[in-house]
Amino acid sequence: MKKTYILKFLLTIMLTLFASINTSSQIEIQTKFSIIPNPSKTNVMTINISTPMTKGYKLEVFNVLGKKMHSQVLSKSTSKIDISEWNSGMFLVKLSSDVKNNNGSLTKRFVKV
Repeated sequence: MKKTYILKFLLTIMLTLFASINTSSQIEIQTKFSIIPNPSKTNVMTINISTPMTKGYKLEVFNVLGKKMHSQVLSKSTSKIDISEWNSGMFLVKLSSDVKNNNGSLTKRFVKV
């Protein structure tokens, strides 16, 4: 019971930090992306970017403690990521428009069951 409250507290802090970094005036990308399936019982996370890609996007995934679990540059509108080595839990998936300077980003939650 206590562990659940701690995880919720840490997630709230992380989301607050990402929200303060990603204010609407700073988001330069008009990209929408989805994570399928979410929540996931499988070992693969699929990222779908719904807008045409003119350049690569940087994808980063963090666990609730802020540890970077995965990072790569996406060059296709659909990418599959192997999550078989990850423990069950909640993750933050961040998609950035500027690979060099990490400007303009969107963050979504992902749950592995």
